[in-house]
Amino acid sequence: MDLSDGLSFAREHRFGVLVTQRRSGLPQLSNIVYAMGADGTVRISMTADRAKTRNAARDPRVSLHVTRPDFWAYVVLEGRASLTPVAAAPDDAVADEL
Repeated sequence: MDLSDGLSFAREHRFGVLVTQRRSGLPQLSNIVYAMGADGTVRISMTADRAKTRNAARDPRVSLHVTRPDFWAYVVLEGRASLTPVAAAPDDAVADEL
């Protein structure tokens, strides 16, 4: 599957599994809800005290596994996480971006 097909597949869904790396090198998997922008940027809301947040801050290499509801087709997107500040209010710029 080429990148544009993978991005199209991911745009059709909203649930996935985010994979980050623990300090030990073992994977940390987290079920997430995500939104994908027109530019292909995947955005998720993360709480500052979660393992996925700490892991992505330490090692920004991440993977997102997205599957069809019937489980017979999937895509894995790989990239580097970019963490924004934690939202301070429901209507601030950080929250608006989500």
